[in-house]
Amino acid sequence: MNKLSKVLAVVLFAAISTSAFAQTASTLTPYTELKGTAPSTPLNLSFVDSTNVTKGTLYYNGAGPAGTRYFGFYNHGGDFLGFYSSTPIIFFSPQSANTMTISNGGVTIGTNPADTTTRLTVNGAIDVKGNIAAKYQDVAEWVPAFGHPQPGTVVVLSQEANNHVAASNTAYDTRVAGVVSSDPGVILGEEAENKVKVATTGRVRVKVDATASPIKIGDLLVTSDKPGVAMKSLPVEVAGIKMHRPGTVVGKALEPLASGTGEILVLLSLQ
Repeated sequence: MNKLSKVLAVVLFAAISTSAFAQTASTLTPYTELKGTAPSTPLNLSFVDSTNVTKGTLYYNGAGPAGTRYFGFYNHGGDFLGFYSSTPIIFFSPQSANTMTISNGGVTIGTNPADTTTRLTVNGAIDVKGNIAAKYQDVAEWVPAFGHPQPGTVVVLSQEANNHVAASNTAYDTRVAGVVSSDPGVILGEEAENKVKVATTGRVRVKVDATASPIKIGDLLVTSDKPGVAMKSLPVEVAGIKMHRPGTVVGKALEPLASGTGEILVLLSLQ
């Protein structure tokens, strides 16, 4: 009898022994045991070691971590691999948040939209023929920084080292480089302990000061003399035309701030 015939014989044996909905057991090899328990688990193929300790179980249609009507494998160490016998294929673990569903060509990883844990790592290139959708609305880069500036901090190019940023501390600074982001929609570069996520495009919350001048929606913002804080840009008159100083603008205010200091949403537009 070849290997394929042996496998078919095992499957047939399981079907016959479980059709009567009775507990059965049959030794297939010294370390393999076939059990059929009905009605919750018509098929239960357990793999045991030489001391009769179960090391793995192949099962079908039994109540478990993903509900009923499923087929899967359990290694008796907390790990499951399986899928429902319904239209989508669902790979699950004891924690529902670790579920991956494949349905109609679409893949869903995880069940909690608020979970920001990295669920997909690709060692290589990704070719996207459609769009990339992200919850957050800014594009940032990992940039070396001095002083570990916090999210919302306006940063400028540092003169102390190449390709470094630091919190701004001069009004109308033309070295403005962006704003430290907490949760970028897209992030470029490689993470490192001395780097921060600097947003240069999109919408991000920014520390602002409205003490000298109230900030209204649409106002242009520039660096202030307070470290890492933006303020409203006041135009200067040139040949009878009011202009904002080129190279100093951080972005446009999307929310107002009547007085004092705080954080507002800003549309970044470095210019």
